[in-house]
Amino acid sequence: MGRTPEFDSLDVGGTLGMRFDASKALGLPKDTLTLGAFGNYTNSEIDLLLRELGFRHTGDASLDSGSAGGYALLTDGRFYGLGLASGQFGDASVRNALSDAHANFDTSGFASSLAGGVVLPAWSSSKVDLRAGLNYFDIRTDRHTDSAGLTFGEGHVEAFSGTLSVRLFNTLVYGRTVVQPFVQAGVDHRFDYNNDIRVEGVNFSFEEDPTTVFGRVGMDFEIDQSVQGLSLRARRSQRGLRCDRRPGRADLQTKLKAL
Repeated sequence: MGRTPEFDSLDVGGTLGMRFDASKALGLPKDTLTLGAFGNYTNSEIDLLLRELGFRHTGDASLDSGSAGGYALLTDGRFYGLGLASGQFGDASVRNALSDAHANFDTSGFASSLAGGVVLPAWSSSKVDLRAGLNYFDIRTDRHTDSAGLTFGEGHVEAFSGTLSVRLFNTLVYGRTVVQPFVQAGVDHRFDYNNDIRVEGVNFSFEEDPTTVFGRVGMDFEIDQSVQGLSLRARRSQRGLRCDRRPGRADLQTKLKAL
């Protein structure tokens, strides 16, 4: 059982959405139940390291991904529950710095999340959002061949995890526009994880260190209480994967982390 490279990932993206106050239809107070739809684009730049063998850089990957879905938010103004689901798609480019092999392939999948939290006053007009949630995703990669001639079958990654986070934000009102700059930090722990791919007719199964620490900084905005947007930057670091059979090619390990 060998360890694949450690990696750092920097994600930059944006989300736009529409929302509808469904409270009246159910006889609830205003803004108790909100239904919405959203679309997202994110670019992820991934840098792989192998310090244990003396390599500071073993490869890199770039993933352009998008998603579209819907959500439901139930709140009393302090406590809240949030559920969302979305379809995922992406285009990945991967390079092995040791052999200079590279590959491009598409990804697609499904993601969902259930979360609950409480919003508390901090100081002045700032507030703190304490949140806990459960997450599930199922992602597949297309069959492809890299520049060195290595053939990859369809990859499959499935995970179920829990997240704890704290988010500090401030609310600024400019006429009909509401702006909320924020900073957020948290930890994500995987309870179940499957990562499988077939390479040159041989099946490989990977294990990943279960805990990820992440940070985000960005800004939410709302126009006329219906159009919503989110611009964010995120940086997260994590140890690499483990593989029960080593194919002798670092670009395989890089590809799996590009998801």
